[in-house]
Formats: sequence, C-alpha cells, structure tokens
Amino acid sequence: MNKGELIKTIVEDTGLSTYDVESVVSALFHEIQYQMLIGEEVKIRGFGTFGSKWRKSKTGRDFTTKSNLSISSRYVPTIIFSENFKDMFLGE
Repeated sequence: MNKGELIKTIVEDTGLSTYDVESVVSALFHEIQYQMLIGEEVKIRGFGTFGSKWRKSKTGRDFTTKSNLSISSRYVPTIIFSENFKDMFLGE
C-alpha cells in the first residue's frame, strides 16, 4: 500500500473528503519526520515509537572491487513497534 492507496482507504472508511484526508496524512508524516530530524521521539500508543539513532563511523567493504570503504557516522531513522502491534502478528 502506498500513500495514495492509504488516503483512498481512509476516505472510504470515514466518508471525509480526499482533500481533508490528504492534508491530515501529509501533515502527520511531515511532523513525524520533523520531530525525528530534531532528535525527538514520536510515540503512538498501540503502534510504536519513531526516532533516530546515532551510528558511529565504521569500515565497510565493496565486494565488487574488493576495497575497503569508510562509512561516516550519521543518524538513522528507527521505529520500535509496540507490544500490542507485535502481538497482532503472533495471533495473541
């Protein structure tokens, strides 16, 4: 499912206008991204926690040229799913 399909499904489920749903979904994604960029976590009860994690620099390997690569330190996006969310997949 992509963003357009998600919007269409929400429109069908709620009866709201496509414009309104698209505005809310876009604003939600934008705010989650912004909070992660400034180092904050976004916790959505029953779903999970969006955040970012610092990865230190390391040496990698390019297997096609058999040479070592320097991978710089950086922040990477993370999501930790809630126990309730995980339990849905385990059938509990």
